[in-house]
Amino acid sequence: LRAARGEDKNESISKWGIKIGEEEIVTSVLSEALTEYYAKGNVQKAESLLQQADKKIPSEMYSFLSGFWSREPEKAIRHYTEAIRRMHHFTKAYFNRGNLLEKKGDLDGAINDFTRTIEIQPTHAPAIFTRGRLYARKRQWENAIADFSRTLDFRKYPTIYLSRARAYVAMGEESHAIRDMESALAQYSSEHPHRSRVQQKLSILRGRR
Repeated sequence: LRAARGEDKNESISKWGIKIGEEEIVTSVLSEALTEYYAKGNVQKAESLLQQADKKIPSEMYSFLSGFWSREPEKAIRHYTEAIRRMHHFTKAYFNRGNLLEKKGDLDGAINDFTRTIEIQPTHAPAIFTRGRLYARKRQWENAIADFSRTLDFRKYPTIYLSRARAYVAMGEESHAIRDMESALAQYSSEHPHRSRVQQKLSILRGRR
């Protein structure tokens, strides 16, 4: 908004006689749409800007943002699919579509999208963790443990340790589960609301041992 109140946004381009290419036009439209949506709260105008601009210069970013803003999951999935068709290595589009497919109950479709996300960006920790969680839902414990372990290479969150611990318990590997629960506890502060529940589960596991 501050920029819009200032000098002509194309002043330097006009001054030097540089032609405006498609990429600059798309960026300009995105800037305007984002300003309308987030700074001014004009949701309909922002969405209309993307729709009208897409008719002139189709862009994967228009499709992605339309999907991100959509309040209808099916419509959002269609937008993400179109974004992927336009740019086959669009990591965020695969990841967001995967999350929506999971909510629909299409676990296999979601796993495929998260797998594609990881192929494109091997360090995408949220995709690796979420795929592991879906493997756990399908009781594919070894795959789940592999993904949780891989996620821990990037992030040492208690949730990841506890997710892997549950998978280890399901496989009967309680000693590994105990170690993971101890690692999770070490991350929690003494006042954390989940601490007592984890301690209780850990005591039960130790008792079995």
